[in-house]
Amino acid sequence: MPTFSVIEIPESRQWRFTDRWGENTLELHYRVVWTPPSVGGETPPTEEDILLELGTAIPVRPQTRIPSAVSGTNGYLKEFICRSVTVTPLRERQYAWDVRAQFSTYHYGWRDDDTWGAEYVKQTRTTSSRKAAFYRLSPTMPSNGDVTWPTSVVDIGGTKVDTNGNPQTRSVAQQHIQIEFLQDRTPTGSGATTADDPSWTALYAYINKRNSAAFLGWPIGTVLCTGATATLDNEWWRVSVTFIYDEMFHLVQVPIVNATGAPVLKPGATLAGQMILQTDKVGFYQEYPTKIDFNNAFLTPTKEQFTKSGPPYV
Repeated sequence: MPTFSVIEIPESRQWRFTDRWGENTLELHYRVVWTPPSVGGETPPTEEDILLELGTAIPVRPQTRIPSAVSGTNGYLKEFICRSVTVTPLRERQYAWDVRAQFSTYHYGWRDDDTWGAEYVKQTRTTSSRKAAFYRLSPTMPSNGDVTWPTSVVDIGGTKVDTNGNPQTRSVAQQHIQIEFLQDRTPTGSGATTADDPSWTALYAYINKRNSAAFLGWPIGTVLCTGATATLDNEWWRVSVTFIYDEMFHLVQVPIVNATGAPVLKPGATLAGQMILQTDKVGFYQEYPTKIDFNNAFLTPTKEQFTKSGPPYV
């Protein structure tokens, strides 16, 4: 019977370590040779035979873990997955092939003492503003933006700027924040097959809520979680969670109205020699009354990257 011999050549096991934004790679390099039987009469293999036999002889193939002969008991090496295999016929020898297998992982864990960059975390911040209806300037802001409708609604004070019940439009500063991280859905434990996915129900619980604790440098009540996007790419989830900071705690000004639904008006300021009516009382309405600690939405290794700098200054 013809046989295939597989030898890992000395130039094998080439490593490439990148920073936390890229993939760490490992290349395994093999020499595969088909040996005909010792007795005559054996028909040389066809191209199809070669592909089928090589598929059996080569110890690696895409979407498989690194061979145990390479990883041993090293937990970090076991994270490497074969992404591609290149098979090239050798000119100098018949029925011999050069095989290169590319392995990679996103984890940057080859140094236990290098905690900065240990997890893939990106922050994107965009400062902008929203247009809001203003009946009063410099009103008294409720603590942490908390207003219970209607029991805690009071007149917000400040300088009246509406004209006959029509508010002015002003800009309120905001900052849009996007946190992107990766999560390996591969379950731990030999032979485990049930995916270790993010807790979607837990993540859903943060949507349309404000922060109950300081978060990403912003005080209580000013940050709103607006949504999350998750894309599955091979064995990794790429999760992006979006937040909005608002300098007015996401509050809106609402006039106190009469039975007809129109604002209660009283004589107010004089503009260009003309006395106008202005809204008597104005309250705040909080569309997002529930608060939650956003810090709990992320695992500890991810949270550590929010404030950890690196590499250290020398």
